[in-house]
Amino acid sequence: MAERERVLVCRDAVDTIAEKFCYHNSKANRRRLVSALFGVHRSQLELLPYYARLTATLSACMEDVGSEVR
Repeated sequence: MAERERVLVCRDAVDTIAEKFCYHNSKANRRRLVSALFGVHRSQLELLPYYARLTATLSACMEDVGSEVR
């Protein structure tokens, strides 16, 4: 996720990453994703809307992603 956060600059990229994440779905990967979402640096706050979109998209099929972020 850390190397992909530079790619999260438009909605289409977020949707593509969410789709690819579903294919690599595991509990460990979901935990890494949640920790990456919480670990956003305060100088990169412009990424928050894209992280929110990614969380909302993934929480539709992975309940633990949405509940961990709350």
